[in-house]
Amino acid sequence: MQIEFTDAAYEDYLFWKRRDPKKFERISALCQAIVHNPFDGIGKPEPLLFDLHGCWSRRIDKTHRLVYRVERDTVTVFACRHHY
Repeated sequence: MQIEFTDAAYEDYLFWKRRDPKKFERISALCQAIVHNPFDGIGKPEPLLFDLHGCWSRRIDKTHRLVYRVERDTVTVFACRHHY
């Protein structure tokens, strides 16, 4: 399975790389976990509802979430900063 980032999600990813290496490492660990098991594991994965139906989120920390969608062999990350 491969991971792709939207432009906005990649900006978020680079933001954490510059601002908070610890959160950057957490996001990287979450991405690795998603590759192995997209719907279970660290970060309390949960399916999203309403406008984000079909997407999942995992907790980066108390405030921030990683939002992604799984389609066949590809995981698309939509955001990794803020709360949906």
